[in-house]
Amino acid sequence: MESVDGSGVAVGMKMHRLALIEHTGTHIDAPSHFGEQFKSLGEIPLSDLVVPLVVVDISAKAAKSRDAQVEPADVLAWERRHGRLPDGCCVAVHSGWDPFAEMARNQAAHSHNSTGFGIEAARMLAEKRRVKGIAVDAMTIDSGPNVPSYPVHQFWLRSGRWGIEGITNLRSVPPVGALLVVGAAPIAEATGLPVRAIALF
Repeated sequence: MESVDGSGVAVGMKMHRLALIEHTGTHIDAPSHFGEQFKSLGEIPLSDLVVPLVVVDISAKAAKSRDAQVEPADVLAWERRHGRLPDGCCVAVHSGWDPFAEMARNQAAHSHNSTGFGIEAARMLAEKRRVKGIAVDAMTIDSGPNVPSYPVHQFWLRSGRWGIEGITNLRSVPPVGALLVVGAAPIAEATGLPVRAIALF
């Protein structure tokens, strides 16, 4: 594309038109993803997207099952080692799988195997802890057996909280002490969007 300045001389300028599917790649699910009456991405305060990051490692379970999920016992075991979950944090599950390789494998096998959160753990984090978001190194916050009923999506997002799917490099992040910055454009009515999820530690 070219523009013309006041002297009539063409000025080189490059510009693209982008068309995105909201829920692809590393992306955030806004509450409105499971109900238009809930907050869209544009309505989530910035203060809710810069939060302490906690990493719960379930890679030992995931090595035995591609449908391993976070359960309340995993959260309690984490707290015995590191103390109570920080208020307002994001709890990320490290399964050790590459989310995009797993997605390709599932597509090829016509399967829904996925690590994620169990509904009991999601309820615990929402009702007994002050957690703002959850994140998974998979392409769904629900573990495989819960697809396609999506109980974690339905409960968690409708509680006004957000989730990140397809997060990567969690093996490089400490269990506690990092700050998560979710780089999400505040687009009105968006139910989600690809994001840059940055851990500072």
